[in-house]
Amino acid sequence: MKNLNTCAWTLALCALTALAAGCGKQESPAPQTANDAAKAAAPAEAPKVAEAPKAADVDKAAADLAKAAEAQKAADAAKAAEDLKQQAAAAQAAAEKAAADKVAADKAAADKLAADNTAKVQGLVDSANKLVGENKFADALKVLADLSGMTLTDAQKKLVDTLKEQVNKAMANKGASEAQKALGNLLPK
Repeated sequence: MKNLNTCAWTLALCALTALAAGCGKQESPAPQTANDAAKAAAPAEAPKVAEAPKAADVDKAAADLAKAAEAQKAADAAKAAEDLKQQAAAAQAAAEKAAADKVAADKAAADKLAADNTAKVQGLVDSANKLVGENKFADALKVLADLSGMTLTDAQKKLVDTLKEQVNKAMANKGASEAQKALGNLLPK
């Protein structure tokens, strides 16, 4: 029996809850007057539908969009032109630097070559001068002949010309003295 009482109480509690909730259906209050009844019977006011835009408004918006697009294109083109100018300036600066570096390298190489040439020429001039001092005129002429194919400074050219004159005079004097010796022995005294 106890089970039966518990079931009955459970069913009663469920019925009471359902009654309190009203089964989820709400009833509208009864209209008070005929006018209120007509209003209640009329469908609820529909939400406002947006009006279609006018053709002039559409054209104006399209023109505004086109202007904005053109302005953006112009800005992009200006930026691209500026970027190209900067790249061209950088390339020109790099080319100028490379040209300056090449000129400096060429000058350094020419200076080294000139210094090497000057040292070599000076050594040959010194050697020819020593040979003249030792009366080895033929050897001195050979050394001076080697100098003829080289690039000489003005001072070196003068020195070489002077040595050539000395060698030629000395050889002429030596030849005359040898001729005199040869003839001196043949001539009666």
